[in-house]
Amino acid sequence: MVGKAIVAVPQSLKERKMDMTRTSAPPKLVELDSAVPIDGLHPLPGPEGSVVQGGARSFYRSADGRIDVGVWQGSAGRVTIAAYPSDELWHIVSGKVDFVSKTGEAQSFGVGDCFVLPKGYSGTAEFSDDFRKVYAMSPALGTT
Repeated sequence: MVGKAIVAVPQSLKERKMDMTRTSAPPKLVELDSAVPIDGLHPLPGPEGSVVQGGARSFYRSADGRIDVGVWQGSAGRVTIAAYPSDELWHIVSGKVDFVSKTGEAQSFGVGDCFVLPKGYSGTAEFSDDFRKVYAMSPALGTT
């Protein structure tokens, strides 16, 4: 199932402190379209030389750059995850993913499932061909 979600964009603390004498505008909502086309897929290396083509479209990044919300899609294949750099909420909108942690624990998720991939997770992820997720991560990649 592909759909839309709404994220509230809070006014930054800096804006609130600077605007103490007048009424400030209320936060605006940001619509996420999980069916949006993703351009610029790039290779993600996997075990035994396999490659998954993946790409994302960010719909919202917090003013401090520490939270990123968007849509990611990928081709079928397996990727190696070595100490994942963020805490990331996943909501799967198409396809499925099978994880095997470095300790051997296997977990599978499919359409409609929602879970958190915690910072520091290590293992593998195997994606089906039509995989797509809505994500929210903190810290956003590139801010740590």
